[in-house]
This record gives sequence, C-alpha cells and structure tokens, in this order.
Amino acid sequence: MRILLLVLTAILMFGCTGGEVTPGESTGPSIGIPKIEGPQDECTMDYSFSQINDGTFSKSSDLVVTVTCAGGSELALGIDGKVLQTAMVETNAATPVKFNVVGISEGSRKVTVKLDGETIYSRDWEVTALGHTDTLGTNYDTISYKEWLAMEFDIQNSVEVGQVRVFMMRQNPNTLPDSTVIMEIRKDSSGKPGDVIAQKILPIKDTTLSANWIRFNLDKKATLSPGKYWVVMRVDQTEERAITSDTVTIHHTPINRDRPGNDYTRKMRLDVDMKSGEVTETSWEPLSYDRIYNIVLAYGE
Repeated sequence: MRILLLVLTAILMFGCTGGEVTPGESTGPSIGIPKIEGPQDECTMDYSFSQINDGTFSKSSDLVVTVTCAGGSELALGIDGKVLQTAMVETNAATPVKFNVVGISEGSRKVTVKLDGETIYSRDWEVTALGHTDTLGTNYDTISYKEWLAMEFDIQNSVEVGQVRVFMMRQNPNTLPDSTVIMEIRKDSSGKPGDVIAQKILPIKDTTLSANWIRFNLDKKATLSPGKYWVVMRVDQTEERAITSDTVTIHHTPINRDRPGNDYTRKMRLDVDMKSGEVTETSWEPLSYDRIYNIVLAYGE
C-alpha cells in the first residue's frame, strides 16, 4: 500500500511518463487546413464582335457583342457620339448582346460600343440613301400634268426624311413660266398612293436638259414610321393646257420587259377636257412591264 501511494504521488507531481510539456505546444490531435494560394474563381474579361454590313437609310444591321466576365456592366451602342441603345450584362458567363444599328442618315457614320463608359469597339459605317441609284441606260418615262408616276418605299425603322432625289431631265428648253414639278410623299392605301404627307414644288426650269439628280429638299423633315409609303411625281401646269404640255422624264431600269408591271410602281393617266384644259384624276394602274425608277429617300442636309 505504501508503495502504491508513492507511485500515485509521483504521477501527480511530474505528469505522465511522456515528459514535460513545452509551453504553447498542443498535445491534442492536429487538424489539417488546406493552404489557399491565389483567387479560387479566376475570371478574365473578354469580348468579340460580329461583322456588320454597310447600311441603308431606314434599314438596320445586326451587331452582336459577346462579352465574358462583365456581369453587372452596361453596354452602350452609339452613332456619331450619340447613345442610341443600352443593355445590362447580367452574368459573367459568355453573353451575346444584339444591337440593331439603324441607318438614320446617309454618309459615313462612326459606330461605337462602350462597356461602362470605355470604348471597346469603333468603326466607320457607310450608309446609302434608300432607293435605286443605277443610272445606266437610256430608259425614261414621261410625267406631265396629265401623266403621273409613283414608286413605293418600305420604311423598316422610324426615320426623318428631308430629301428626295430623282434622276430626271426636262424635254424642252422653253417652258411655260408657271409650270412646276411636284414631288409628294404619300401614305399607302391598299397598295396604291393615298393621302399626302409631305410635298415639295420646284419650278420646272430648275430641272436640266441633260439627266441629273434633282434634289427635292423638304421645308420640314417628314417623320416616317415603319411601313409602306409612295413617292408621286407629277407636273402642274396652269396655262395653255389645251395647247401644249410641259414634260420631264424620269430614268428607269428595266427588270423584265416580258413580265407585267410590279406592285411597287404605278401610273395615272388623267382625263383631260381638251376645250377647257381641266383635268380629273382617274386611278392608279400597273405599268406595262416590270421596271424600277431612279428615286431615292434620304435624311438630307
């Protein structure tokens, strides 16, 4: 018994037989903690762009911007420094964003895309007027106070039209002093010219004896929403209708002389009282064969 008491006393005084414990040293089991080096979810910003074709007045071209690691950022499409469309990027995953780049005016335009205010895309974008510009050949149709012509235009996006250009020429060097050439933009009415939206009147002497692009600059730009419209060309003659007829001719390109007239060109032959010279409108009819006139719409100056 005495020996047992001595052993217990020694254990209490000096601890277990493993020796002394150094201060600050743990005697419990160690827990392994993995060492973290650098960011765990690396994300590098990147972007790419689709090809964009040259534009046409009122029509749109698609520009697709694909961005990666740009979640929470804003993309902004601009033309000539003016922001026209914006889009928020919601995720860091590769995200395609489609912008519709609209030709709101002809000429060389600067298209840019900015990401949170920083330019990431810039290119010169050529926009042409809407309409047919091929003036090859010697094919012309006459307009006068008793023969009117019309051509339809399809407006894809809302635009302001300030100018209509027509490739035309005058037939006679001498004209009556009050004769005028009238250009009208009209609404569509069941596939034919309807109500007048805008009009420009020029003295017939402002046309030339050789073929040229004659500019009809509107006094106030006409805002056209998406849809179909017509340009009507006619001559107004207030004097000597029963004796003579001032005329100009408009250039056209034949498409198919063996095919009936298309649905986007029309003519009207007015009824004329040869005694009084008074005229009465009739109806818009198809042309004798398929052709297209040299008439274009533009934003203008």
